[in-house]
Amino acid sequence: MIKMERLDNFFRRFNGSYYLFVAIILAIVIVITSIILYIQVDPTFNIVTHYISHLGGTPVGATEGKLYPSAVVFNTGMTILVIFRILVILFIVRYFQIKGAPERLTIFGLMAGIITSTGALIVAIVPFSVSYSIHMWGALIFFVGSTFSGMIFVTIELKTQNIPKYLPLTLLINVIVYGIFAVLLIGEKMSIVPKGSSVIWEWVAFTTSIFWLFVHGVYTYKNPAIT
Repeated sequence: MIKMERLDNFFRRFNGSYYLFVAIILAIVIVITSIILYIQVDPTFNIVTHYISHLGGTPVGATEGKLYPSAVVFNTGMTILVIFRILVILFIVRYFQIKGAPERLTIFGLMAGIITSTGALIVAIVPFSVSYSIHMWGALIFFVGSTFSGMIFVTIELKTQNIPKYLPLTLLINVIVYGIFAVLLIGEKMSIVPKGSSVIWEWVAFTTSIFWLFVHGVYTYKNPAIT
């Protein structure tokens, strides 16, 4: 009870909805800035052939072992973004707890979200150019975890009374995209699907993530639960 009161007080001081908007702005600025820096070294960059993760590693065709500005910006930014990701998860969980969502389900959602964030942290601090295998394991934890945790939060929102259906729908779209990406990524590792099949889907996942964050940010801001 005391811990919940402290968490509520924390989100009262700085409206929890703001963290969703900050995460959106940070993500967009980090990616755009990294792309601008990246294409100075690798002008062939495009969203069909390059994963978002490429921004955090050695540009294609560049000398290995050097520290590139695009990688510094991307990896540092994504590490910071993990902090905001956790804050967003804590806020969403607490928001729906107050709205009457099943407590056990929200706890599962919190645990899944934290595990998924661990994958995001691994991806951020271990670029594929440093250790491809560790980076890919982090990516799998993140994307498979995002699919699993996303479904939990979709269920939470559907089971919470007086929540508009478009809210879980935006999250469901994101979950489906993450699921497609994860399946294709695993398929590539198992040589079931052509290499590179999953690339564009990572960018689609990024876009749908921004979309659901924005929709949830607007809704929670207009309909506060922690007052």
